[in-house]
Amino acid sequence: MRAIPRSFVVSFVVSIALASYASAQQVTVTDLPLIGDAVSNSAFAINNTGDAVGVSVHASAPINRAAVWRNHVGIELDLGCPACNSVANDINDAGDIVGGFLSGIGFLWRNGVTTVLPPLPGDTSSLARGINNLGIVVGQSSGPTGSRPVRWINGVPEDLGVLGSNGPSTFGIAEAISDSGVIVGQTSNTGTGNLAFTWVAGVMTSLGTLPVGTCPKISSASGINEQGVVVGQSEEGTAIPNCFLKPVRWVNGVAEALPSGAFGSALDINEDGDIVGTSGPAGQQVATLWRNGESTSLGGLNGFAQSIASEISDAGVIVARSLFPPVPTGIFRAYTVEVTPANTLPSIN
Repeated sequence: MRAIPRSFVVSFVVSIALASYASAQQVTVTDLPLIGDAVSNSAFAINNTGDAVGVSVHASAPINRAAVWRNHVGIELDLGCPACNSVANDINDAGDIVGGFLSGIGFLWRNGVTTVLPPLPGDTSSLARGINNLGIVVGQSSGPTGSRPVRWINGVPEDLGVLGSNGPSTFGIAEAISDSGVIVGQTSNTGTGNLAFTWVAGVMTSLGTLPVGTCPKISSASGINEQGVVVGQSEEGTAIPNCFLKPVRWVNGVAEALPSGAFGSALDINEDGDIVGTSGPAGQQVATLWRNGESTSLGGLNGFAQSIASEISDAGVIVARSLFPPVPTGIFRAYTVEVTPANTLPSIN
């Protein structure tokens, strides 16, 4: 296993040249330090107060432990099950955290109290993926007839349906929910692959794909802002083997490809329209910021093999993680990133 400093503690600032920008940008990277004897960590979400959540990974059981970093100081959540593996997937501005036990049950952690989020009747497992500022949770319920996108209101699951017909291979997951209640995710559709959807007031609508020719019709939605702009990933191309999964945003339901390498995915969007995700050749994708129609490669920590930018707050703070060799079994390190035009910061000697 590659040795990595346990914490680089202080922020540091670097300049990167952007292929699509005329001037350099300042990139400020701040560590989300390892907790206790953890050997790896990943952060998946950040709220507008700067709290980040994810997973702290240890060499001894329980290996995976849901974690939160406040002011870049990490703690592992007391979920009432010390021996359980867990992961935290999202956090709202009130500090409510959602995620899942790796045994297959979703949870909501609020003010130190853990609430189990049950699956739909007849299903056997659940997973919480997102929560809005009203405390409504979205995710997935799975069982003998496949998996379904769900939302929980006051802990009660509601089936959001799927685009296609039901069956053992039915798939669906809700990834995010806006404060206005619009839900996005992906679900199977009869006769095609999984498609991105929006769900509003009981109505599920397919977002479709970029032009695909005879390539598989596949798309997924990962994030949405209060203006209703959705981001995710879509197949694009003409015919196999010229088919590529590309980062995309949907504005008024119309798919727009984002500038990227051969592959990529847009994972989140804030209220300014800034988008984060990953882009690059297969197996070499790096964390990416799309701002004002231009893409910024955020690179990664020294020695990294791949990197991912998972979420961006309304203040523009990005939560990311770098993967170190060997791929895909190397360790992750989590950190935050802020990108600012160079001329807005004081010069650094």
